[in-house]
Amino acid sequence: MIQLTDRYFRPTILIFLDGTASAPQTPGGSPKAADRTIYDYFRDLCKGLDQRLYQGIGLLHINAGETDARLLPIQDQDDAAGSPVEGPFADLLNKTLQNIQGVVAGDVITMAGYTVPPGPPQIYIIGETDSPWLQQVADWVIEGLKRYALSPLIYYVLIDRYGRPVP
Repeated sequence: MIQLTDRYFRPTILIFLDGTASAPQTPGGSPKAADRTIYDYFRDLCKGLDQRLYQGIGLLHINAGETDARLLPIQDQDDAAGSPVEGPFADLLNKTLQNIQGVVAGDVITMAGYTVPPGPPQIYIIGETDSPWLQQVADWVIEGLKRYALSPLIYYVLIDRYGRPVP
């Protein structure tokens, strides 16, 4: 098969706020179908990606009013993988940035046949339209990236009335 275009992949961080990544669990441990979150749908989309690209994607979750966050997996983890990594948002953002922009991630992605364009990663903040926490998280991201002299574009994915019935 002839490849007609170059394949590009830009490292990406997605930050899920509040209920966009935490749904009630069934006794078996998976979200109820009616309570799937944006994070669940994103993971479904990732199943179509070359798994080597996963090293260039960082997922975090933070609840409004908290300063601690947790790293989220792209794939299901087995019990041997341990519990999710939790800690101060700034520390986890720094760790995620180092992981997705690191030499190992870049080499794996390049070896998979993708060009990694120079520059900062893409950053998406995903939350409800009425969340006052969106701006706080964006401020933390901007502050955290100053140490690297990076000025990425920060995108917002805004969910209206997430988890609430529409009148």
